[in-house]
Order: sequence, then structure tokens, then C-alpha cells
Amino acid sequence: MSARFLQGREAADRLLDALRSRAEALAERRGRPPRAVALLVAPDASTLAYVRQQKRVAARAGLLWEERVLEAAGTAELRRALERLSADPEVDAVLLGWPLPAGLDPLEATLALDPAKDADGLHPLHLGLLAAGRPRVVPATARAALHLIRSAVAPEGREALVIGRSRTVGLPVALLLEQAHATVRIAHSRTRDLRRAVGEAEILVAAAGRPGLVEAEWLRPGAVVIDVGTTYVDGRVRGDVDPRAAERAAAITPVPGGVGPLTTAMLMENVVELAEAASPPAQGLPAARGGGRSG
Repeated sequence: MSARFLQGREAADRLLDALRSRAEALAERRGRPPRAVALLVAPDASTLAYVRQQKRVAARAGLLWEERVLEAAGTAELRRALERLSADPEVDAVLLGWPLPAGLDPLEATLALDPAKDADGLHPLHLGLLAAGRPRVVPATARAALHLIRSAVAPEGREALVIGRSRTVGLPVALLLEQAHATVRIAHSRTRDLRRAVGEAEILVAAAGRPGLVEAEWLRPGAVVIDVGTTYVDGRVRGDVDPRAAERAAAITPVPGGVGPLTTAMLMENVVELAEAASPPAQGLPAARGGGRSG
């Protein structure tokens, strides 16, 4: 068996073209395109490079993108910076550089940001709405993962395993799969028999951040594999799944080039959606994305 590779770039290109049209429509209606600010606390070189790559993608989508750096900040200073951005009517969306330096409370930081400007979708309000089946802003990586799964297989009725339970990927993608009527299990560091859990999964989302965690022979033949892992090992990016899994899977995302490009495009869509919600057309606010569960 030879897997189909699920490349995220083609879907990202289509989405970015559509976003430019939406950004241009907003600019015509209110005099400026959507504007996002990335707030970074003591970023390292790799974080700065990643955010600047986001800025290039934002320009392609027709968005205004700014980065602001706090070289050193306590939780109180970070809160004040987020509160100022929340109150700025010229800012449509805010992104916080993750992970935060040691000593900063991620939840306290997130709570300081107006949910109407939270492009990462990590405010408890957004996670609660997602859990309730009425999502407003969904973390971009989770959105990208579900899109790639749907491009390969219908999730309805299938056994799905998500490895990792973070607020950024594992938990939201598990909720999205459950709402797509998959039967979902979440594995984590205390899961006793990960090999057995992987072997039962028709859909596998690996988001643990541990390179090579999932061995190729563990996979159920014909599974769909979404590898979210991106860890640098000896100067190369490694995923959570052994690349030889392509010999057993029906479809698999490559690392790099799979989830990453589509995640960045989905993040830009979150920015545009926040700007649209803040400047609705005369007939009213856009409806919430998604819906409740059934069955």
C-alpha cells in the first residue's frame, strides 16, 4: 500500500485567494483591510522567523499585519498590553506568541484579551462554544487538521484517535471530530497501551510534539494520518509519526508541508472572520459557524 500525501499548500492557496477578496470588500466598506497584531514576549529567533512568515502570508491575503515585542514582561504587564490592544478600534485581531516564557500564566494572559479579537481561539469563551457545538473562533491547526481529514475520508462513524490534549490542537480537534460524528478517543502521556489505541484508529491525529512517537507498524492498514508534530532534530523537522507509516496508511500528511501551510491560511481566515463580525453588513451579523450535535 502506498499512501496518498495530503498536501496542505494547495488548499491554503485557494483559501488565501478567497480571503483577499473578502479583505478587499471590507476595505471598500470601512476604509481599511483587516488588521492583526502579533504580540510576542521575549521571542527567540525561531519565533520571530515564524511570525514574519505569517506576515508574508497575511500580505498575500490582503491583511495588515504588525508585530509588537515585549522584551521582558510579567503577567501584569502582559495583561495591560493585551487590554490596550483589545480596546484599540483599529485592531481587529490579536495573536499571542506561544509558548509564553516561564513564569507567565497562559490563562491569565488569554483572559485579558477581548474574545472578539482572539484570532487563536484560545479564550475560554471560544473553547466553551466549541464544546457546546456552536464554534465562533476555532484554533487554526485544529481547523486545518479537520479539513485535511475530510479531504481524504468522511469522519462519520469512524474510530478516531487524537494523541495530545492541548488547548491549541488536541482538545479542539477531538471536539471537531466528535461533532463530525466520529467516535473519538484522546491519548496522552498516561495512556497505558498507545500501540493498541493506534492500531484501532481509522483516523489518527498525532499532536504530542514527540518526534517518532508513533511507529509505522502500529498503524491500522488504510488509516488516515494527520501528523501535527513539528520538532527540530539535528536541524531537520520531524513529525510525531514515523515517515514509514506512508507504507501502511491510505492517506498521510507529510512533515513539513502538510498541516503547516493550511494552518497559517486558517489563521488568516480567523482574522478576516473577526473583522467581518466587527463590521457586519447592514442586514446583520454573520451566523455562527457550525451547529449542535445530533445522535
